Amino acid sequence: MTELRDAQNQIPAGHAVRDGLMQAWSLSNTLSRHDMALATGLAKSRVDQLIREATERDIVRRNKAARERVARHMPPV
Repeated sequence: MTELRDAQNQIPAGHAVRDGLMQAWSLSNTLSRHDMALATGLAKSRVDQLIREATERDIVRRNKAARERVARHMPPV
């Protein structure tokens, strides 16, 4: 049971890696979205959606980091 649970818990991490790779490859024009869809067995529209969601998460992460950097240099209120 533990082994099966561990395997199940690794799935989200694998999806995050896959989404990150697809995002990087789409930004660098290394692999077409059509080819990504073929390789993953997903529809091209789903590949587009995953890339868009990964990009939106990156934007949120970068904005949060920037706010934290600015906040460190602001005088106390």
